[in-house]
Amino acid sequence: LVFLVDAGPRTIIRTVTIEGSSPLSKATIESRTGAVPGAAFRERQIAAGLVVIRDTLRSRKYYAAIATYTPPPPGGTEVDLVLRVDAGPLVELQIEPSDHMPSGPRSNYIPIDREGSIDPDLLDDARSAIQTALRNDGYWKAEVQRDQTDPEPGRRIIRFTIDRGKRYRVASVELAPGLRLSPDSVAHTDGLKIGEWF
Repeated sequence: LVFLVDAGPRTIIRTVTIEGSSPLSKATIESRTGAVPGAAFRERQIAAGLVVIRDTLRSRKYYAAIATYTPPPPGGTEVDLVLRVDAGPLVELQIEPSDHMPSGPRSNYIPIDREGSIDPDLLDDARSAIQTALRNDGYWKAEVQRDQTDPEPGRRIIRFTIDRGKRYRVASVELAPGLRLSPDSVAHTDGLKIGEWF
């Protein structure tokens, strides 16, 4: 059995253009991707390096960061490579008042660090999670609002405003006529015990 392999000519990077805005220097981006003029064009290495760059920026709170490249046309022995690294705004999270958050790590409710994202659906889920946790802890009229502002170019503030309201306890439980429940069974039901947070 004989395999004939023709690798063809090696494709070399002729030029590298980096578009977008980020705190990373051109030299850093080239070093992490291996995309430097005169080097061999290694597509997988470049793609993997860009993923690392994107994740690095998001870990620094640039949650909207992107890092991509434009695949060059096939054929030829030289390519002009275009990389796009755009950090997006630096995100600051504010909770007002901060001591009104439910118990437990903040990331349990607002997982933007873990997810590396400020997707609107994720933020809406975070608002609902905070509100539900507060209501389950006796603040049954709690309301949570979310808004965001861009006070200056390259900076974004995401704010959760919490209005806990009063905390309520179960004072008494009355059964409607006709219900086939005994007062004793109700008295031992979680959430309906006298003195518990409602």
